[in-house]
Amino acid sequence: MTSSIRLFLALSLLTFGFSLSGQNKINFDSIQPKLIAAEGPGRMFMMSITSDGKYVAIAGYAGASLWEMSTGKLIHQLIGHTGAIMSLVISPDDKYIVTGSRDGTAIVWELSTGKLIRRLEGHSNRIVSVAISEDGKFVGTASYDKTAIIWDLNAGSIIHRLNGHASGLEAIAFATSNDFIVTADIEGTAMMWDIASGEVLYKLKGHNEVISHIKISPENEYIVTGSDDGIAIIWEVSSGKLLYFLEGHKSKIAGMEISPDSKYVVTGSYDKTAIIWELSTGKLIHRLNGHTGSIWSIAISPNGEFLLTGGRDTRGIVWDLNTGNRVHEIIVPIDINTIIFSPDSRYAFTGSAEEVIHIWDISQCKSVGR
Repeated sequence: MTSSIRLFLALSLLTFGFSLSGQNKINFDSIQPKLIAAEGPGRMFMMSITSDGKYVAIAGYAGASLWEMSTGKLIHQLIGHTGAIMSLVISPDDKYIVTGSRDGTAIVWELSTGKLIRRLEGHSNRIVSVAISEDGKFVGTASYDKTAIIWDLNAGSIIHRLNGHASGLEAIAFATSNDFIVTADIEGTAMMWDIASGEVLYKLKGHNEVISHIKISPENEYIVTGSDDGIAIIWEVSSGKLLYFLEGHKSKIAGMEISPDSKYVVTGSYDKTAIIWELSTGKLIHRLNGHTGSIWSIAISPNGEFLLTGGRDTRGIVWDLNTGNRVHEIIVPIDINTIIFSPDSRYAFTGSAEEVIHIWDISQCKSVGR
């Protein structure tokens, strides 16, 4: 087995009448993806999909790579880091992939060619989280060296170094308004920064353990932080005020998402449950029971209809986000540690420690893989 990750897509061409010749654009109406599988050392920790649904980037201990979804073809291997990749994101315009690594660097890759465009060097310890601003101008990197850096994506230069945390950072997120950024550390403190000046706007203190998740509502009214203390907190952006403690889990929060309409925030936990909360009030709307092992990842479909939870019990559960009802159950051979949806909400992608990506037809609420 080589160090590269190999991906293949099993398609039934006779059944679905799909020809690979001359096919340059993915069309989920003309094909039925059966199974994508990746073989290689190291666990798969993250996936990111292009806005047109044509390509998916995956990363983990083994490295990163880009795959074409219509054919299952390996497009690029992204080789350049000397340590495990801890974070990966595709730019909103689909021009770049940015990876952050334990080697203390981030790399900007050209998506169309797989070429290493620039290496972002400025941290003295591992980079654990990377983010790209909605306008595509900035990259944010969060490091165990207790700092975050805002970079000019096109020039690769440092715009601001954000100093102020007393411990290593764990997460970073940009507001869609492109005017502020939020960072969080392993001691339970989050900070809101002004992008233009690099100055601290608010220090958000309320957790007593590592904050591993930051979400900002689409309208930039609320910040939600999720922690290993089992609590999520809703903060008001305009004042930095703590609005609500979301207390309902008995173990750490391992996944968190805000619905596209900002109506709900969903938390998934090692306690085997997920909870749907009303974002504006902090009210518990639905407690979702059904997993027999820890929940490790959650995702909300872009159309806001479905929630998919997955984890250690080798199953994914599809829920109706508005009613909290269980719609379908997905069974895979091994744990699920990453989940994303296609941009049109029709398909869900689950990644596992066995280095296998399964594609599921959510519109039909049935598997088109195994």
